[in-house]
Amino acid sequence: MRRALGAAAVAACLLGVGGCSDGEADAAPSPSSSSSTPSETPTASPSPTAVAPTLPPEAMERTAAGAEAFVRHWFEVLEYAYATGSTEPLDEISGQECESCQTFIERINDRYSSGGSFRGLLITISSSAAPPPDEFGSEVSLQLEEGAFDEIDSSGRLVGHHPAAPSASALFFAQWLGNSWMAFELAQGGS
Repeated sequence: MRRALGAAAVAACLLGVGGCSDGEADAAPSPSSSSSTPSETPTASPSPTAVAPTLPPEAMERTAAGAEAFVRHWFEVLEYAYATGSTEPLDEISGQECESCQTFIERINDRYSSGGSFRGLLITISSSAAPPPDEFGSEVSLQLEEGAFDEIDSSGRLVGHHPAAPSASALFFAQWLGNSWMAFELAQGGS
């Protein structure tokens, strides 16, 4: 599996703090060796009293479809963490070596520990595809769209507005550990 880009670049791309667009032409996965699952139903950012998203049963399978379901779940948990400040569920499904994951967790913890918050983050996965997992795990190709969101300080004042980002390609590296998936890295671009 390819190693990911720097975490700061990925975080900037996926969370509206930098300009990102589709990379160069992405190679489409071979239909005979991959799964392709459209996922056009975005999840609304949860309210601060919301319950963390539950891992769907299909995300517990060591299959291409299981890897894709895990990745969709990971992004739902990311949205939940941004909306509530609760990063424990995200940390539980993100490997410590996942630089992008740790960047997201640190950013959320920093904002909420100072009394601030985020408002409005919505990430839509318009398509995903994964080959059958290898001995390490799976590399899931994604097409993502990120909605606008705001950063709020401890007094409730808007301190940052991030406009909706253009559709972007990303690779999500999911590692199979024992009997479950774990986020290994997230990178801008396609495979």
